Amino acid sequence: MITNFLRIAVACIFLTGCAQSKIGVQSNENDANAKLDDVASETKRWSLNVWRIGQQNFDVTFYAPQVSIERLVDKRERYYRLERHQRFSVSLNFAKPNCAGEQNAQAHIKCLIGKIKHNPHLKIDENTISQTAHKDGQILTYMSIIGKGAHKMKIINTHVVFEHSGHWGDLHASILQPNHREFLTMLKFPSLVSINTNRIQ
Repeated sequence: MITNFLRIAVACIFLTGCAQSKIGVQSNENDANAKLDDVASETKRWSLNVWRIGQQNFDVTFYAPQVSIERLVDKRERYYRLERHQRFSVSLNFAKPNCAGEQNAQAHIKCLIGKIKHNPHLKIDENTISQTAHKDGQILTYMSIIGKGAHKMKIINTHVVFEHSGHWGDLHASILQPNHREFLTMLKFPSLVSINTNRIQ
């Protein structure tokens, strides 16, 4: 169960503006906690996805809505896969590190954030960047904004990043214009992910 108050407060800031008062924060925290059971119930209905990276002999498994594949690159030097379901999308990029220097988890996260910040098509609210541990790597969560003015849209993003055999992996899931429940669902998503690097041939 998600109990991290900071994350719930971030959800309030973006989705309800409740951070303007202590009462608002407490009220929305209680409301968010009340919705967690609904989130858990919804994710239990999700399908198991198994993405096998044959060239590297491992797989990534996760639960998600029924997604449809849009792009697949399966080569020795790189694996990339993108699938979508309505406003939800999930992708996996597995390739040699694209930043020089160390290849540990911290370097991976730093490189990833740097690449995202230099993307001219979106803007990250740096107050929402959160990095936490995952059983198979690291989790990076943040809100991004695309478009301008009346066409501005928010996106909740979560990455599960990992290192394997000299390569960097990035499983990235996002929801466009999330409501409160969808925001909480995305915070739960990394707990539904497993990186299985010891798969037997």
